[in-house]
Amino acid sequence: AFRTLASNTQWKVRRTLSYALHALAAILGPEHTEAELLPTFEQFLKDLDEVKVGVVQSVRAFLSALSPASRLKYLPAVVEMRAETDNWRFRHTLAAQLSGLGAIYPKSATLETLVPLALDLCTDAVAEVRIAAISQVGDLLSLLFEGADAAAEAELLSGALGDFLDNIARMAAMQSCYRRANCVQIVASLAVALRPEIVDARLLKVLVPLADDPVANVRLSLARLVRNQLLASPAYSELPSTLAMAESLRRDSDRDVLQTIHGP
Repeated sequence: AFRTLASNTQWKVRRTLSYALHALAAILGPEHTEAELLPTFEQFLKDLDEVKVGVVQSVRAFLSALSPASRLKYLPAVVEMRAETDNWRFRHTLAAQLSGLGAIYPKSATLETLVPLALDLCTDAVAEVRIAAISQVGDLLSLLFEGADAAAEAELLSGALGDFLDNIARMAAMQSCYRRANCVQIVASLAVALRPEIVDARLLKVLVPLADDPVANVRLSLARLVRNQLLASPAYSELPSTLAMAESLRRDSDRDVLQTIHGP
């Protein structure tokens, strides 16, 4: 009966099943899921968007029901979900699951595959996708530091994770004002999740010139970060970078920036 439904010619029938696939996997367990449901999972990933959306929306839940080896095998399929469609809603749905995906994969797989995916989604052309990814990226990266001693942390920062942070930092100097504002928004997410020493050394210093950015919306994004997060945190409030940005923003000529940095 299941295979009959999965191959039904009516896409609405297949769509209903695609939304339920992760729930069936949770009931069946890894062995039966891999034997009975994986072929259907693969089939639905290649189906119409109206059907595919069901498995994309619950991909983290479905993959968590697989054995670790099978889960790892299907990680490239997660990346392909972003590349294989122009439907921004799929990218949005995927972005909202980034930290959840990181929690079910080894750190090495997260670093190699999910962190680059996060960078792509955080800089997506569609604002809704960026917002969803930025809300997840801090928690995703924090997973990499769990249980890491000083040596392991240094190794992370000298490798792929350091490259990720460098890519974010470079956005602060880009010609596009959208990219500069995007940089501030990503740093706001990372400032909550990573150690202040890392955020200050790798990211905050490059934001200081943005306090005098020619575009008011960039300064407004920075004012929100400085007022709502940095000045409100004992770990950040006395840092030279924070104080320098706050001082410049308090002399701003834009009404919205001044209102934001000074608060109500």
